[in-house]
Amino acid sequence: MEVKNRESKLYLNNPSQNWSGYNQTKWSHVTFEHPGTFDTLAMENEKKEEIKNDLTKFSNSQDYYKRIGKAWKRGYLLHGPPGTGKSTMVAAMANFLDYDVYDLELTTVKDNTELRRLLIETSGKSIIVIEDIDCSLDLTACGGERIIVFTTNFIDKLDPALIRKGRMDKHIEMSYCGFEAFKVLAMNYLYAEEEEHEAKETCLKRLIVALKEENEEAKKRVEEEEKKKEKEKDIKRKRRDDQREKKEDI
Repeated sequence: MEVKNRESKLYLNNPSQNWSGYNQTKWSHVTFEHPGTFDTLAMENEKKEEIKNDLTKFSNSQDYYKRIGKAWKRGYLLHGPPGTGKSTMVAAMANFLDYDVYDLELTTVKDNTELRRLLIETSGKSIIVIEDIDCSLDLTACGGERIIVFTTNFIDKLDPALIRKGRMDKHIEMSYCGFEAFKVLAMNYLYAEEEEHEAKETCLKRLIVALKEENEEAKKRVEEEEKKKEKEKDIKRKRRDDQREKKEDI
């Protein structure tokens, strides 16, 4: 279980028309309180461990990046259908590292000049998130100890140059639950203590049975709907044939 050592913040960028004037800032923030962690993330354990190891390696690599002359940054691309946990993954990463999160809303950014001004004001130990990315960006202005996260539902529609290795260092597919990930998700909702493992297993088995039954019912509904459509087609076809025969008789 990850243990937080500092109060992380969630930053949201303000529209540029609000940047001037007394006490106006480019970013507004609130306390970051998302409960998502790698313990509760519905994903295969092997995949979660791989991501955690990669994050740990990055956070301890300041000397390495300095030695090779590269900015201390790492890019992650989270891709997959809607509702597969991309936002929860970002929260798990932030909670694991005790990093702040900058949620960059591109629709309020007019051009690269404004983007650079926003990035310059981000702090170290932070994750900069750009959701539903669909355009090329200049992200060179931000400093070190930052993780850049792009999310998209449609990776095949992105410019390959935008997500190439070296820019987006790690590509993570967020897919619908397999059995192992589903078990994690189910356990999250059962609220049983660790010592009640047998009770959890029983509940899990019942839940799986219920889901299988629901799946069978869904299949039956689909089959019935298909039969209904075929029946309607047959009726329309018969009507056309009857009308054709009547015309021929005339």
